[in-house]
Amino acid sequence: MKSISISLISLFAFLNLFAQVDDNYLPFIEDNKIWIINICSWVGIEPSKYYLEADTIIDGNNYLKMYALNIGDSIRPVFVGSLREENSKVYLRPSEQIYFTDLHKDYLMYDFSLEEGETVTLPFFMLPDMSIDLRVTAIEHINVEGIQRKKWIFGDKDKPDEVWIEGIGSIRGIFQSGFVTVDLHTSLACVSKNDRLIYCNTEDKSVTFCLSSSCACTALINNIDNKPLLQNKTFFATPSIFKHQTQLRFSLPKSSNISLHIFNHQGQIITSLYDKEQLQMGEYQQSLSLPNVSSGIYYAVLLINGRRVATQKLVLMK
Repeated sequence: MKSISISLISLFAFLNLFAQVDDNYLPFIEDNKIWIINICSWVGIEPSKYYLEADTIIDGNNYLKMYALNIGDSIRPVFVGSLREENSKVYLRPSEQIYFTDLHKDYLMYDFSLEEGETVTLPFFMLPDMSIDLRVTAIEHINVEGIQRKKWIFGDKDKPDEVWIEGIGSIRGIFQSGFVTVDLHTSLACVSKNDRLIYCNTEDKSVTFCLSSSCACTALINNIDNKPLLQNKTFFATPSIFKHQTQLRFSLPKSSNISLHIFNHQGQIITSLYDKEQLQMGEYQQSLSLPNVSSGIYYAVLLINGRRVATQKLVLMK
């Protein structure tokens, strides 16, 4: 009888442990998942692709390697680091590209087990040895492509410091709290899995111009072929410091819609050499003179098919 009682107690303990596992949990780390992040500034929106590829084992744990590619302006993806997920927590083992002090430890990226009122301390992306405390003020549920997902709200509910979505991550970017300055903001555009759009961000209201429409997200997902839009990254100003006139040169590998704007340091367009003009494959050269503006720093911004692909700093000395 005693052995039967012990067996029943063990069985109940096992069932209790099993009951604590959330069978409906939607993992963050999955094969063939892609995040498109908009890097937004006054010169436009520059999308970047983050994706998982290739298994690796570190200290006996399984990881997936994450890479980033600046769409249209990068020849080679950048290795971000290795990710693993355990007990609803996502950890990053960073590469040297992420500027963390210790490349031999895991940093907590997400804790999807948080309950309302709990606080989590996370590393501050791009700033070594700094951290940020986030407190969950509300947990809601949203429908994403017919699937109910949890949504964690941190800080003020009307103007939250951060929002996470189960299986998606932060609405501010792949890394929590995004990266925000006076003239730069990151925002999650969309997420795909197996080449199918599963989420398009309409949650981030902090900078509305940084959001993408569903159509724009679909176009990005369907057009990720890692091929640069600008031939060999060729966009030059000769000379870049000039008094009367400079020459702007670029090469196109295929027919594209082109805009070439000149901005001042306040983000205002001074003049446009091309404005949504369809150009054929080939090399192009345009003369630029700025007779009606004062000496100072200006920026030549080249957009191909509506996306910024290159910027040249110009110094006008009269």
